[in-house]
Amino acid sequence: MNATIEELTLLLGTEQILTTAHSHEENTIVERANKEVMRHLRALLYDDKSIKHWSSKLPIVQRILNASVHESIGVAPAQLVLNPTITLDRNMYLPITALNVTERQLSHWADRSIHLQHKILEQAQALQKAKDLANIKARAERATTRKWSVDDLKIGQYVLAEYPESGMGHRAPNKLMAPLRGPYEIMAIERTSCLLRDLVTDRLNKVKVQLLKPYKHDPLRQNPLDAAIHDREEFYVESILRHKGSWSKKKELKFLVQWKGFDPSHNSWEPWSELRDNVNLHTYLIMQGVPKLIPSKFQI
Repeated sequence: MNATIEELTLLLGTEQILTTAHSHEENTIVERANKEVMRHLRALLYDDKSIKHWSSKLPIVQRILNASVHESIGVAPAQLVLNPTITLDRNMYLPITALNVTERQLSHWADRSIHLQHKILEQAQALQKAKDLANIKARAERATTRKWSVDDLKIGQYVLAEYPESGMGHRAPNKLMAPLRGPYEIMAIERTSCLLRDLVTDRLNKVKVQLLKPYKHDPLRQNPLDAAIHDREEFYVESILRHKGSWSKKKELKFLVQWKGFDPSHNSWEPWSELRDNVNLHTYLIMQGVPKLIPSKFQI
């Protein structure tokens, strides 16, 4: 056992039990917790429009999970581990000098807290059992319901699609990405497949109906194009606004970019090396009277 793990288990008063590698069934609770971590992490990264600094969001995710009341147990995890009198917003106990109590009063308070925590644990276990039974019943009902079919599709409807199958199934290439790709717009419907339009590139692609899911959104508050851009983990140049540097020193040139689907607050200065192959830069160079700077492979 790694020395660091040994020290951690000693401090926690627990033991490490190893399971068979790649056998998720043996760690179902852990896997479910990891799934919830990824759900919150994706939401925070989506809001940031970047996955580069994903690790900086983990403490926030941990704070959310520790303080959120779980439907299956009826309390927040922090209440089970600490007790209801602890608030994560405060982050620590008050110092003894600030409590203004005697040792006897503090002992009575501690005993009451432990009793209350034990009561919460019993309630949580009862709620968890009831929740498990409800999930088993709901799963059995879902197995008998009609599945998504071509009859549910309409021209102009937005859908999500599963990723191409790999050795690990229809999984996203990156865990930080959404489990389904898209959204796409349905342009044509065939017997077992649909012709989908990529909202970012306008390219058409044929996908089997069984790999599609409906994309639910509020048209008044959300533009499907924004979600599509996030999904691709790419930023598309809307236009080049201006530049700085000398035309004679291309490697030192920088350009102010307006990104497609984003407001001006996200405009950024990008170097020549990142934009040299972009058609919008080529248009800008022509307008500036320096078309000779366009790479030879793009010149007519």
